[in-house]
Amino acid sequence: LGARYGTTSCALARATRNSGRVVVVEPDRLALPYLLANRQTHRCNFHVVQGVVGTRTLTFRSVATSATWDGYSGVALPLATSLREQYRARKRGDADVTTVAFREIEQRIGVRFDVALIDCEGCISTALSPPLARQLKMILWEEDGSSPVENRRWYARLVKYGFELLWRM
Repeated sequence: LGARYGTTSCALARATRNSGRVVVVEPDRLALPYLLANRQTHRCNFHVVQGVVGTRTLTFRSVATSATWDGYSGVALPLATSLREQYRARKRGDADVTTVAFREIEQRIGVRFDVALIDCEGCISTALSPPLARQLKMILWEEDGSSPVENRRWYARLVKYGFELLWRM
């Protein structure tokens, strides 16, 4: 979750002998052409889903609007509710993203997820539903998008699902 340009996606495809059993999800429409080009250039066999995994519609904000933008990140946020918030979101260039339930992806591609790599700036709260967490055997999570308090809550939830922290850096 959070494929960006596909560097890790290609590594995972190679690690699975280009079996086609890797599915990557990327919400940023600006990153998608680079992801697809890298997949083709490096002959990486993985499926691409543009959007986010979850059950509620979100808005994607590229930090391209920020003066410190490094070209590498963005964040999925809840939809703006008031007209004023909606106007500001559109003015910033925020874009609604397609939300796809993980079961729908599994059915469409014919795989059952057992490992998740979560690197999508705080999306764990929208992407990791209880049914998905119960079927996973391993989660690799880059926790840079959430607050430390929210991360501690997620660690507690993951322990309840039977996971244990093996490594943290």
